[in-house]
Amino acid sequence: MFFAGTYEIEFDLKADDARKIRVALEGAGLSGDEAFKYIDATTEWKTIKLTYTFNTDQMNKALDFFLGSLTTDRNGVKFDAEYDVLTTLYFRNLNVKYTELGS
Repeated sequence: MFFAGTYEIEFDLKADDARKIRVALEGAGLSGDEAFKYIDATTEWKTIKLTYTFNTDQMNKALDFFLGSLTTDRNGVKFDAEYDVLTTLYFRNLNVKYTELGS
């Protein structure tokens, strides 16, 4: 559950072979560009920062990481199979900061 407010999500990401990943937060009243973010995972560590703001509580929602196939159409964005690079992805330093609305 995401309570009304702003969530700042930060983590470090790298991959053995470069590829895109999809980060999704579906059905939470966000625009397509906010609900589906595409991130380039490279062979060097880089810090990713995502920010989500909700005006109302969002029940039964999840922040999802699509690390496999990107060929499924999500909000009009569909990649070719060539983007589905089989590799190992690494995450570290996950931090979530929540700020209540009106704070």
